[in-house]
Amino acid sequence: MLKTLLSEKIKAAVDNSAEGDTQIAIPFSGGLDSSLIAHLLKGKGNVLLITIGTKESDDVAWAGRFSRQFAGKHIMHLLNDDEIARIFGVLKNDFGFDFLSCDILVAFYKACEIAKENGCRKIICGAGAEEVFIGYRKLVGRAQKGGSVSEIRKEAVAFWHSEKGDGKKIMAVAAKFSLQVEVPFLDVEVVKAAEGIADEKHLPGKGGLNKPALREAAHELGLPEEIVSRPKKAMQYGSGVHKKLMEIRKKKTV
Repeated sequence: MLKTLLSEKIKAAVDNSAEGDTQIAIPFSGGLDSSLIAHLLKGKGNVLLITIGTKESDDVAWAGRFSRQFAGKHIMHLLNDDEIARIFGVLKNDFGFDFLSCDILVAFYKACEIAKENGCRKIICGAGAEEVFIGYRKLVGRAQKGGSVSEIRKEAVAFWHSEKGDGKKIMAVAAKFSLQVEVPFLDVEVVKAAEGIADEKHLPGKGGLNKPALREAAHELGLPEEIVSRPKKAMQYGSGVHKKLMEIRKKKTV
């Protein structure tokens, strides 16, 4: 019953985030979070899927395999070294972000740039899922050592919204392109539904996959099993940006 409640609240949150006839962009990695959003918006004609990555990136490969199953038009953009260095410079110099934040946000910045070029006014992303569903290794580790999942979630969500958290940075980047950001996994009702699920249901089980409660809900909502069971990779790793940035950094060009 609780799993069903979570599924219902996720669907409602995604539907609400896509209200209106505004052109919508979804940063699409072919992973659990973005695929679930795309899946739930299947059939809407005003959705643009945007995949950003390097030629060798996992996200490009996965997104290419599954984009036709989901909503709307799909744009896949391959980043080169010069483009990564350019965006890194903007994030560092114009926004004042540190290296880790730049690393994380290069792909999102490019997705926003493409969204703006294609007339989008809203961007719906899977941000917050790691916090709400205890996806990060450090959060899992705290819970496995006896920490309260509810308290860990509360702290993680609060930090996401704080001045130093990812939320403010994502909003700042999107604002540069006049984009409204929607984060359905951080919807109040979704968070409440997640809180109603027993702590152990949020911790990795057999196979070690993170966010098991979200994966169960995604399965119930009809997301293809191959995506439901795809291991998580952070944006900078899945997109291939981190590897490229480290290579560029060694050349001392960023």
